[in-house]
Amino acid sequence: MKKNDNSYIGLDIGSSKICAVMCDIQHDHSIDIKGVGTSSSAGLHNGDITHLKNLQTSIKQAISRAEHDSGYTSKRILVNIPALGLKFLHHTGMLVSKSDTGQITKADQIECIKRSKNISFKTDQRLLHAIPLLYKVEDVLVQSPVGVFGRRLEVQSHLIFSKLSLLNGIHKILKDYDFSIKGMLFCSHALSQVLLHEYERSQGCFLFDIGGSSSKISFIKHNRIHYSVITPMGGNIITKDIATCLNISFSEAERLKILYGSLALNCINPQETIDILCATHGRKKIKLLLLCQIIESRIRELSNFLLKKIPLISDSSYNVIIAGGGSLQKGLLLFLKHYLNRNTRESSLDSKSLMGNTSYHTAIGMVLYAIKTHAIDYSDVKRPFIKRCKQWIKQLY
Repeated sequence: MKKNDNSYIGLDIGSSKICAVMCDIQHDHSIDIKGVGTSSSAGLHNGDITHLKNLQTSIKQAISRAEHDSGYTSKRILVNIPALGLKFLHHTGMLVSKSDTGQITKADQIECIKRSKNISFKTDQRLLHAIPLLYKVEDVLVQSPVGVFGRRLEVQSHLIFSKLSLLNGIHKILKDYDFSIKGMLFCSHALSQVLLHEYERSQGCFLFDIGGSSSKISFIKHNRIHYSVITPMGGNIITKDIATCLNISFSEAERLKILYGSLALNCINPQETIDILCATHGRKKIKLLLLCQIIESRIRELSNFLLKKIPLISDSSYNVIIAGGGSLQKGLLLFLKHYLNRNTRESSLDSKSLMGNTSYHTAIGMVLYAIKTHAIDYSDVKRPFIKRCKQWIKQLY
């Protein structure tokens, strides 16, 4: 396996699968995707590690496959934290500046953000992110407080907490494989770098990620996550509904959902039938409309939940961008345009060099986010003199 000082692994630990991407950072801070790997997710349930060894095996398989696909190896890794293990809270920090000039200093800003993190929380939780959202100097909103005249500074931060057991378990697995962890983060940070346009990240939008075991929605504005909501309603619960209602296996329900499922009920012939493999009665025919009504009822429930939790999501001045495997359901876009927000759109890639497969967007986005926040950077390592001479000779001829 080749080694490269600019190679990093993005690792997405999902509820149904684990995805790893081997990336090379280029001198212009773009990335070159060298290889990818996936494995089924095992040892996780509702944001808890239920079997450390199984999760360790799943993670190792995904990384090994990415290494084999790329021909590269790296010990530098960025990893997301499973969403169902996260909690969100807004908290305010305040201080009175003692600056001699009467202006807010950079040190004041840093200290105020630290104070916004001073909050009691459960012993089984740890603070993952503290995102400063807005500043006030003498009760006046300012974009950046540094240099503003005034004494009293206030900052409101969006705090993201993770389960301590989850953090420790992932940390132990990666350290046991001698990985250098360059960052652990909430997946919406990553997806926002890959799937959103710059003006959406700046002016405001909702990122709606429909996964296997959960759905996540984050409001992003001024390039920051302002708040997030996570629900255990994902693609798998729709499959379970189909399996229960039709008395079929989970795998058969998933097959039917992918092949025939649609939310465009008005386009379905009420008399059209499909064949299903029933758990007790073998093969039989059902109305296609019945299958689609089961799917539609759960998506409608999810939409109602979001409208109740986040009324702003219906404001058409903000785009809603749908992502994740669940967003591929036929007819979903038109349904959400009608039921949720007319400015709902499917996710698009911010760079033509990135992969179109939705499975790898989070893993890729973590590397891009780490570059943007200077957690990692391009390393300009000079090649040995002999190799440089050989390269010069090739260029001459």
